[in-house]
Amino acid sequence: NGRDLLTQDKIDIEARATIVALLQIDAMQGGTVPTQQSSEPINIYAGTNENAELSNFANRPFKPDGGILPYNTIYNNVESAFQRAKLLFADSITKQPLIIQNANWSNLTGSQAKTLGRKIKGLRVKEWDEESSDIIKEFILESFEQNPDALQKLLDTGNAVLTHTQDKTKYRELFPKILMEVREELGGFEQEQMMIEEEMRARESQPTQQTSEVESLEMEGAAQ
Repeated sequence: NGRDLLTQDKIDIEARATIVALLQIDAMQGGTVPTQQSSEPINIYAGTNENAELSNFANRPFKPDGGILPYNTIYNNVESAFQRAKLLFADSITKQPLIIQNANWSNLTGSQAKTLGRKIKGLRVKEWDEESSDIIKEFILESFEQNPDALQKLLDTGNAVLTHTQDKTKYRELFPKILMEVREELGGFEQEQMMIEEEMRARESQPTQQTSEVESLEMEGAAQ
């Protein structure tokens, strides 16, 4: 009836207001949303230890689950998985140098993996260049998804422009671009999850609130 609809509308409005307020409080207290609003660029480069925890060389163990590499393998860092993926675009493993054939990519440091990747034979460069951007973005995203502490460090950069100034390859521009995209995607996901969880909690409390409203109205009616 009309009374029930009005009561439900009031509860929905209060629930939405609660969600917004909690998000604002969480942001101020350093929750899982970007906390730094800065116009100063943040450079990321492992070689000079500039925000190295956000680089592809950082220790961020993850399982690739996008189907590019076997899911049951944990790679210690993005770079090792990325260089391993090159083998999918190169001569067969039996035609590779023994050092490549015997490599345990998942346990390599980022620096070791990059050095070893240069020894891969028969890389189909054009095909690799067409696919590599999507591959590295997938690995970067997965590595942060599976490492909440590292994700928080990325989100803590807020809206700052990220750079990779020392690099002389296409990744000088591409790497920070991808990292900022991942920051936006995962930051939005975290906020959405928070809103869903708070809304669910609000809805769970609705029966009690509705009962209280109805009892109050009945009491008023009885008094009249």
